[in-house]
Amino acid sequence: MRTRCWWRWRFLQLMDPAEIEVDQQSVDTCLAFNALQAVRATLPEYRQKALAMLARTPEAEAEARRAYVTEQGCRQHRQCPDGPVAVTAAEQAADRARERTAQHLLATRLGQLHELTGDRVDAAASAAAPWAERLAPLADRPVREEVRVVAAT
Repeated sequence: MRTRCWWRWRFLQLMDPAEIEVDQQSVDTCLAFNALQAVRATLPEYRQKALAMLARTPEAEAEARRAYVTEQGCRQHRQCPDGPVAVTAAEQAADRARERTAQHLLATRLGQLHELTGDRVDAAASAAAPWAERLAPLADRPVREEVRVVAAT
């Protein structure tokens, strides 16, 4: 997985040093956009790791135990609650309950973070121009030949 530092280094390799000195605002805009793309690319991995950690919390384990016991006590498993069919069904119910609890805990904690940082994020989002507007002037610039060659490979 490529980090923000790698993307910054790659971008600066493609830029002419004279252009960097002349148009620093465009460079900053492109670097910020690359950082945003790097964060978006890593988001699913972070979400999966967070869900895996939250699935091991005491709340998720307690919910899984309750689902396991409930499924074993189900009417269709009363004859043989420790049989392979009942145990498999109970384990599947516990896994589903653990996953649902982890998703609920993640949503709750993200909501708490949004409450804490909501004003700052809203102010920053309203002050910044959309990426399409900020990058449009850069897209109109001609591309140097060596950049085309590197981009094609």
